[in-house]
Amino acid sequence: MPPALRKFQEQGVKFLLEHTGALLADEMGLGKTVQAIAALLRLYQAKRLRRAVIAAPAFLLPNWQEELARWAPKVWCETVTGTKVQRLETWHGDATIFLVSYETLRQDIDAIVNRHFDVLILDEAQRVKNIRAQTHKALERIRAHRKWGLTGTPVENGFDEYVAIFQILAPEIVDPDLRLEPWELRARMLDRTLRRKRADQLDLPPLERRIVHLELLPRQRQRYEALFRQAIHECRLQPSLTHQLAWLTKLMQVCNWDPYSGESSKAEYLQNKLKELEGSDAGVLIFSCQPHKSFGFLKERLRWAQPIVITGADDVATRQRLVQRFQNSSRFVVALVSTKASGLGINFTRANYVIHYDHWWTASARDQAEGRAHRLGQLRPVLAWGLCTTATVEEKVLKIVDEKADSVERILTGDGIELPLTKQKQLVKVLEV
Repeated sequence: MPPALRKFQEQGVKFLLEHTGALLADEMGLGKTVQAIAALLRLYQAKRLRRAVIAAPAFLLPNWQEELARWAPKVWCETVTGTKVQRLETWHGDATIFLVSYETLRQDIDAIVNRHFDVLILDEAQRVKNIRAQTHKALERIRAHRKWGLTGTPVENGFDEYVAIFQILAPEIVDPDLRLEPWELRARMLDRTLRRKRADQLDLPPLERRIVHLELLPRQRQRYEALFRQAIHECRLQPSLTHQLAWLTKLMQVCNWDPYSGESSKAEYLQNKLKELEGSDAGVLIFSCQPHKSFGFLKERLRWAQPIVITGADDVATRQRLVQRFQNSSRFVVALVSTKASGLGINFTRANYVIHYDHWWTASARDQAEGRAHRLGQLRPVLAWGLCTTATVEEKVLKIVDEKADSVERILTGDGIELPLTKQKQLVKVLEV
């Protein structure tokens, strides 16, 4: 057993072992991986675990390898990788635990569909929320006595995502033939869901959030207004989801920085704020969901601060080296981090400032970014700023994010069944005049 499990983690282990189909939906930073490994070890020690599959996004497999080697060194674990022949040799070997990416599992499903597993674990289970996707269909075919899901974001955009996860974990409770009402479905799924929040379980310093409202600079405003008029015209002519999303992305890019004039109210604000912090030992994370458009000019504007740049494109070794450089700094340090990279299992407890340079559609992206700093090991209060340009689509996006967060919370606490807007309707609402 991993030593010194906290009380709430012991409760999580017990919850998993008591259910053949269950979803551990703790917020990030509460150790879902460790709880799952502890539950597997209990089964292994009781001689009830002969063969298990852990499916996860490819970028998280090294983290699972490390955690299994640390906490379960006597359990034979193999990672399914390589050519098709090599993968088949691994699948038909004698390992107890098979680590596999969702993509590889989808490719290999025909080779393992007749094998029986004692446990199937889905890490980042929100990845299988699309019932029409081939990965979802492949996972439905796996024969396993126990099926457990791990995710901090079981619902991002709609109630159907929650149902889709349970169609794999416990299909008998969400069977369409039962013709259940939505509130009945929700009650059944909540009985198989365990969700705890960091603030309730860990003795962490406070996290304070602020939205900083900024006016676009004059030429930046002119460019934005011209682009907005063009977007409205084009989206009326071609009201497809892809077309609307493309125009919305262009508008949000101008809110970050106008490449024609070089003006950026956000960059000016950052310059001033970081200059105030320069003489301190502050650690600052600046997140952007458009790093390919934002980080080039930000790195130039903030050259004096020598920012570390971390994106989802970095390989594991490079990412770890950059994170350690940030973590080991004893002086003022700044990192530009892509929102995508915030989901890659990185730890930034050295940071006490988190700045959202722009915003994505879900509160989970914001929470995940902040959770990289506000987690076990953080010793200082964390201040999170969200930068928002006034009288732009950003204000509407933030409003939708808050509305969706409220809806998701109601679904997961059993207080409601109200569904967030579909992405198409969100876009229409944002691009309304």
